[in-house]
Amino acid sequence: YGDHRDLHYPLRRQRQMCIRDSFNIYLGIAGAALTVRRLHDVGLSGIWYYIPLILMVILYIIIYFSSDAYYAFDYKTIEQLGNFAISILCISVIGFFLCFIFMFFKSVPKQNKWGDSPAIFYEFIPASMKYFTKWLDFKSRSTRSEYWWIYLTLLLILIIEIIINSLIN
Repeated sequence: YGDHRDLHYPLRRQRQMCIRDSFNIYLGIAGAALTVRRLHDVGLSGIWYYIPLILMVILYIIIYFSSDAYYAFDYKTIEQLGNFAISILCISVIGFFLCFIFMFFKSVPKQNKWGDSPAIFYEFIPASMKYFTKWLDFKSRSTRSEYWWIYLTLLLILIIEIIINSLIN
């Protein structure tokens, strides 16, 4: 404990958490945009994704302000809030499950109100590049191949993040 570098540990940890949280927010926004673009490609509105997402945010806010714990998102807290919270959770899970099922649908081959059908079958690198450069594009369309290549990319990022966190801690 006599080492002066120990005094800087909390500040380093806060910086690491800030960088990690900022990157995760970026990935979350990009993932939402990708999901909405994919829904557009199968001819559905992004509202199919927004409704369960908004319900989950509302549920999180209710749980956060009704609990003393910092990480309060557990089933016991939901159970204590009663049927309303359980209903919101169930509707959200069903909504996200439906969105997941829609990701398997084939593209609408013709133009729809979100634009022309993407003619490109994306490979891993181009799909990843589009994901990181068009992360705020909620209005166009994304192919099925692009969607699944991105989730492979996100899995690799998660594995790298876990490895880095285990090395840091």
